[in-house]
Amino acid sequence: MEILPIDFDVPQYMRGKKLLIGKPENMTDEQCGPLPAYKEISDDGFPQIISCWQIPDEALAQIILNKGKFWVFVTSNVMVPIGFSVINPFPSPEQVQAFLDSQKKEAQ
Repeated sequence: MEILPIDFDVPQYMRGKKLLIGKPENMTDEQCGPLPAYKEISDDGFPQIISCWQIPDEALAQIILNKGKFWVFVTSNVMVPIGFSVINPFPSPEQVQAFLDSQKKEAQ
């Protein structure tokens, strides 16, 4: 019941860069696969890497049975700040235009 990373589209107007992060040299393909990701500087000024993960139905059912709990494993000697969201971080063109229109109105 693996939760696996999936490829995703990034709108062309985004300022960051889409990339494919490879596995560490000391790991096999069975231990770690490539990670489709998007790299940018956040609005707060911090570097961030965004990836998208697909939860299979049976894993989602297990999360529900566990009262919403799931576990995160980071293969590292340090724990970096991580976050989870069910909201797509990439605004649609309509959302971008609405924001730009609101900024124009505020500037008048």
